[in-house]
Amino acid sequence: MHLGVESKPERNCLYPTKMQLALRLLKEFKDAHGNIKVKAVLADALYGEAGFMNAASQIFDKAQVISQLRENQNIEYKGKKRNLKDYFNTTNKGVEVTLRVRGGKDVNATVSSARLKVTAHGKKRFVIALKYEGESDYRYLVATDMTWRAMDIIQAYTFRWLVEVSFEDWKLYEGWGREAKQLDEEGSSRGLILSLLLDHCLGNCSCIALPPASLQSSSFTQSRPPALKTNCPRIP
Repeated sequence: MHLGVESKPERNCLYPTKMQLALRLLKEFKDAHGNIKVKAVLADALYGEAGFMNAASQIFDKAQVISQLRENQNIEYKGKKRNLKDYFNTTNKGVEVTLRVRGGKDVNATVSSARLKVTAHGKKRFVIALKYEGESDYRYLVATDMTWRAMDIIQAYTFRWLVEVSFEDWKLYEGWGREAKQLDEEGSSRGLILSLLLDHCLGNCSCIALPPASLQSSSFTQSRPPALKTNCPRIP
């Protein structure tokens, strides 16, 4: 009897991955706003794969793409494979520096960097080990453009949180997402409502303007914001 391993079914194009969706959004942004010069694309560890980083860089004419790697990912150093954690904890230890986070507050951190061949990417990348004061483990940034300075890459990457925090706060105030502690049927429905609402707005509007009053309620259904004078169609 032959016990074979079943091959993975082909992915249905109607259900793209998160990386495919992200690349599609970047391409649509480039097509719609070609006059805007994008200097860097910032993404979390989910998008730290070669396919996404290479494609995102090409979309914006070889712009810098900064993401993160896992500590157990392999790099090649002097012809031998080593994981990031081992390399930066033994061979290339960090030095203490002062960083300006998001253009404002100065913080102390330990930083080390090197231009290394990342095995999974099949090419050299600028890899940076970063550990803020009080942290015990490094996080590992990876960048496509190796002409940038390490400090510039680190400080540029901190701006990613400005966007993420805005979305997280909005979801919390309106009762969407895990932060609202609504993981039952109601929590699931709110997440679906948010997805459909954003899809509707992005498909029909050039901009989204929410009045401050909409952030004062813990429930979207209890406090509907007043109608806005825009050229967008009304949401029923």
